[in-house]
Amino acid sequence: MNYLNGMFPGFFTGTRACSASKAARFKNRLEWCNQFIYYVNLMLDMFKFENLPDTINERYLKMCLLFDGNAAFVNDPEFGYLALRCALGDVYNIYGDYGEITAYGNAYPSRTFKAYMQGADNSDAEAVLIRDNTSMYPYANYLVMLADRLTDTMRSIDVSIQNACFPFIVVADESQKKTIEDLLTKIKNKEPAVIISKGINPDAIKVLTTGFNPSIIDSQWDNYNKIENLGRQMLGINSNSEPDKAERLIVDEVNSNNQVTDLSISFRLNTINECLEFANDLFGLSMKCSLNEAFETDRGEDKYVLQNYQTEDGRAMGE
Repeated sequence: MNYLNGMFPGFFTGTRACSASKAARFKNRLEWCNQFIYYVNLMLDMFKFENLPDTINERYLKMCLLFDGNAAFVNDPEFGYLALRCALGDVYNIYGDYGEITAYGNAYPSRTFKAYMQGADNSDAEAVLIRDNTSMYPYANYLVMLADRLTDTMRSIDVSIQNACFPFIVVADESQKKTIEDLLTKIKNKEPAVIISKGINPDAIKVLTTGFNPSIIDSQWDNYNKIENLGRQMLGINSNSEPDKAERLIVDEVNSNNQVTDLSISFRLNTINECLEFANDLFGLSMKCSLNEAFETDRGEDKYVLQNYQTEDGRAMGE
């Protein structure tokens, strides 16, 4: 237990040695962290990179793409090939391609490199901008909102379940308040509840029902599943968009969900591979990004590749 307390300070005492309001805030924060980190790890595991130079850290590259929407692939004269976070310069061509990239990272002095520009003379280029998606939008923002919605719904379910255990309000004299609170606490903790007759006057107690409807919990779970499925679909993770429908009724819905899910993967995967192709041409490498096996389905990997897709300089993908 001491080891766990050291690893997770406040965890084992946080919800037990504090007021109910502080315990609720602690659970809210913990539930949000659980949801957010779960999807962060899923997204970081979605893609895998092949033939990266030994000096490239794949984990760090994935984190840059997820949290920044881009990364700088540079050929540093001192350290060799690196994939780092970057700041985009104010030099660009008529198409908005950046001519300079400033790369930075942990314990790395920020340096500005001449960037690869499509259709330009790149003989002296030292860096390629790797886009996670065409607009370079950080997908971590989706995870924040998804974690917010799932946390709100899950904590509402927790409150509803607790209300279902006590669907009543007790009206009693002030002098009996502590005794009744202790009694209800024992019931909540699954402890035997013993009433001492001289400590409480049963005739002076009234119990009012709250009219709580247990079906609200089912509705909340349905809402949770819909939020989760929508989020997974947008992130490119397989899900069942209509979990409560019979199989014969959901064929069209599932096919539609699969199409959107596949597109969510393909436009990221194709954008990343296009940028890797630029780096391959510039530096004579053979890097490639593909979907991790755990995320593949029986629909085949070709669904993520845009047929006859060409880069802006007229080359077909993979040439």
